[in-house]
Amino acid sequence: MKTHHALALTLLLALLAFGQAGCSASNPFTFPGGGGTNSKAGTIGLDFSLLPDAPPVKIEPDAEFQVIAKIENFGEIPTTGELCVEDTVDDIYGGIGKNCEIFSIASASQDKGKVVPRSEIISLPSEGSSFMYRGLDSQPTTISTSILYQYSTDFSQVICVKDPLKQTTTSCKTSESISSKVKAPLGISSIEKNVFRISDGQVKLSVKINLKKQVNGKLLLPGAVSGFNEEAVNKVFVNDVSFGPYSLECDTDGSTLEVLTERVLRCTGVINSEGVIAHPLRIKLDYTVEAVKTHTLFVESEDKQR
Repeated sequence: MKTHHALALTLLLALLAFGQAGCSASNPFTFPGGGGTNSKAGTIGLDFSLLPDAPPVKIEPDAEFQVIAKIENFGEIPTTGELCVEDTVDDIYGGIGKNCEIFSIASASQDKGKVVPRSEIISLPSEGSSFMYRGLDSQPTTISTSILYQYSTDFSQVICVKDPLKQTTTSCKTSESISSKVKAPLGISSIEKNVFRISDGQVKLSVKINLKKQVNGKLLLPGAVSGFNEEAVNKVFVNDVSFGPYSLECDTDGSTLEVLTERVLRCTGVINSEGVIAHPLRIKLDYTVEAVKTHTLFVESEDKQR
């Protein structure tokens, strides 16, 4: 890896071109720390894209290049993650051994009811360095760029519980559907609450939580990486399901829940109830999100350059 003025100029032009495309009315763009209008309506969590020509589609033998990604946070919480890049070429030819960079990005904001994502630009390898293939002639290679970040589905809403057989002056439904406005990679479509009488002064609270994956890519247990922790793929950690001071028991494998695309999580708990009681229903699920994008780069023949 080495610095090269031609490479720096190429990357500068790519940044300018990407910025101009982003600053059009349809897709405004800002550089690190800034915001921009959400042209990807409905995007949840983080998304990323590669700058034009970084990496390029074709490259001359022994030419330098970088991989530059724009990461956007459409979520409601600040997020920390890791961007990684690697190729399919043997290390003897140079190129890209696995190269990663940690990032931290602020939460999105709101402007007149629209989501304004925060964005960051990350260069791999770091600025002032570059990748280069040595002795690779007329060969294609696949470059994989991945993003890995931690996230939580965190729901909290006050609900009421009462003995179904007792009359109360305060209205409280013993069966109802609760909507969720939480926007997360693993979304909550709806929650169904039911209360059953056990005995005088005790009821059973039952909640049926309908979950749906909202993003492309994989969900994994917190801290996991799919290539190294296959047993953690398509699983999330059930951190908390509770009704105020009462912890609810859920149909999970320990605290682990497998989620492919959709899943129902059922939880129950015995509640002491003399009348109507109200507490927040808390649901917190922790997980890692991993998304991968691939890019084909072709190293041209040396003969073609002569």
